[in-house]
Amino acid sequence: PGIVMMAHSLNLTVAAEGWRPDSRKVDIARGMQAADFLLKAGKKLRIRLVDPSGTPVAGVGVSIDKWRGAESLYNMKHPNVIDTKIPRKAGDDGVFEWTWAPDDAVTLKFYKEGFAETDVTITADDSEHVQTINHVLRFAGSVRDAASGRALAEFQVIPVIYFTPDFPYLDRSRAVRQKEGRFSLEQERT
Repeated sequence: PGIVMMAHSLNLTVAAEGWRPDSRKVDIARGMQAADFLLKAGKKLRIRLVDPSGTPVAGVGVSIDKWRGAESLYNMKHPNVIDTKIPRKAGDDGVFEWTWAPDDAVTLKFYKEGFAETDVTITADDSEHVQTINHVLRFAGSVRDAASGRALAEFQVIPVIYFTPDFPYLDRSRAVRQKEGRFSLEQERT
C-alpha cells in the first residue's frame, strides 16, 4: 500500500537494415500491452551531391540531424551509439544512397573539407535528388589606421551572422586574432 506506479511515455525508434525505420511514443505502465512494431519495406533516398558548377563531389559525409522532430535516428560512427548500418558517405560518383529510408522527411547534414556544411530536409521517394553544396568562403583584407594609413599591429576579426535582416549575431566563438595589418578568414556559412 502507498506505492503508486505512474504511467509515463518513452519515445522508441526501431531500425533494422533493409527495413523502413519506425518511431513512436509508448506509454509505460504496469500491465501495459506489448509495444509491437511492424516494419515495412523502405524507400530509396538517392542524392547526387554537386558543387555550384554541377560537378559531382565525391566522398561527402552525410549525417542524420533530425527525424520526426527529434534526434531519433542516427548514422554516425561513435563508440556510444549503436551502428544502425545507415550509410554515412557519398560514393566516388557523389551519390549518397540509402535504400531503406523512411517515407517521411529527414533532415540531413552534408560536410566535406573545403565545403560549407549544408542542411537539407528531404523525403525519400525513390527518385534522385540533386543537392548543391557550396565551397567554403575564403576572404582576406587589410586593416589600417584611418588617420596615419599604417597597418594595425594586432586586431581581431569577428564574423557577424544575420539570422534575419534585423537580427545580427556577433559570433565570438569564431573570432580570429590577426596582426601586421592583414587578415584572412574562412566561413562555412554561405
